[in-house]
Amino acid sequence: MRRAGRDLSIPVRLLAAALVVVLSLTADAMGTVTPGEPAPMLEALQQEAGISVENGEMPGPLVLVFAKRDDAHSERFVLQLRGLQERGPELFQESNGVVVLSREEVPNSFDEGALPDDWVLIIDTDDAYYTGYGIVATPTAVVISSDGTVIGYHPGYSPGLVRAVQLDLLQELRGRDVVRTPAPQVSMQVQLGRRLAERGLWERALPYYRNAEEEGPLPEEVLVEKADVLVQVGEEEEAMEIMDRLGELPRAGHHAPLFDTFADTAGVKAPAAIFFVLRDPGQEGWDAMQEAARAISTRADVVLIVPERGVTPPDLDEWAVLPDQESLYKMAYGAAVAPVAFLVDDEGNISSVHSGFVEAWTNDISGELDRGVAAPDAPEADLPIRLGRRLALLEKWDRASHYYTKTAEEDGLEQHDLREMVFILLEAGNRREAAELLEQLEELEGAEALRRRLIEEENEEAQEPPATGRNS
Repeated sequence: MRRAGRDLSIPVRLLAAALVVVLSLTADAMGTVTPGEPAPMLEALQQEAGISVENGEMPGPLVLVFAKRDDAHSERFVLQLRGLQERGPELFQESNGVVVLSREEVPNSFDEGALPDDWVLIIDTDDAYYTGYGIVATPTAVVISSDGTVIGYHPGYSPGLVRAVQLDLLQELRGRDVVRTPAPQVSMQVQLGRRLAERGLWERALPYYRNAEEEGPLPEEVLVEKADVLVQVGEEEEAMEIMDRLGELPRAGHHAPLFDTFADTAGVKAPAAIFFVLRDPGQEGWDAMQEAARAISTRADVVLIVPERGVTPPDLDEWAVLPDQESLYKMAYGAAVAPVAFLVDDEGNISSVHSGFVEAWTNDISGELDRGVAAPDAPEADLPIRLGRRLALLEKWDRASHYYTKTAEEDGLEQHDLREMVFILLEAGNRREAAELLEQLEELEGAEALRRRLIEEENEEAQEPPATGRNS
């Protein structure tokens, strides 16, 4: 990792920042960065980061990451971006790499060893770049093309942030015509509300979410966050109104979303079993899924939905494999944990949902096919479990586990939901709670498989070398 020097470049960047501030005072949105326009302070940035320029162009695109010391969202995004570089190094081989900008003089969250060697760290103690780029939320990612034009401006953390950066780089490096639409206005109200909610200051967070909604329609993720805050302050009726607007995630008795597309793209017909895999299950997992497909495929079509990248299934003659571009199917089906299977009846309705390890529910699906697949009436889920499912889908595991635990304690959960709850607890890092739940559920189908995952994760964690450059 290179730490940018400061001697010669400071006067240049201060002058550039001052110019940006003066110009932006005449604009409606001070400091706003818009895709399709020149990147602010680029010359100063190139000098300080040591980026070569020939004939006014850089060798490739550049990624800027504005990150905050000891901030969970910043650290999560940096780790995800590192993972993207490791999985797809070709994206970064033709680029100028990554420049991380932090305000702190000693950003121990991103110190030596925490960042790849080819990344550059700039300490922006005088706020020159933060002001020039109008940063109001961390992390913020900015992707700049080789000609100095802003390709993408992505303020604030969300699970899709690294995906947005990946798409920006792909469009630039593949020579496609980049669609540079204006970036959405950053809602300071949402960012402040999130920060307060993360600290458990629900009463103080709610007014910011209300103010943000007055500014314009809120995206789904923010609506779910607002519903979470409303429940915490006792406004459950308003929270339920939000959940009703969003609609229930598909469960038994609901129509199977996008099922016609399976027929169009892979010739799939009902009845069918739709399997979701969100990460590579390993050889043992693939073997179990192949066995399940063989048991099912004589009586129903089998579809395997895999992420667009990162999961390469073995040759599977028994089923159709569809890549989930932009996580379209995952979001439509609410497939927050995986493996998960949706059994669809002759009418295109979901007759049952099965999550957990494949061997835990293969017999269930086979038995259901033997009896004849028929979707039941769809029961309406209570607010806590509906909100928990939405939060899990957005990978907000801690908050999701809160609602699953609340529902289990107050109303009880079906076997499918209990298996889902164990997975969510594991994703949230609550291994002790997951183990305690498994101890109470000796008769839970698939519990042994879940215990194996718990043991495997504990062993993997014990073998990991200690992280460098981080607070313990």
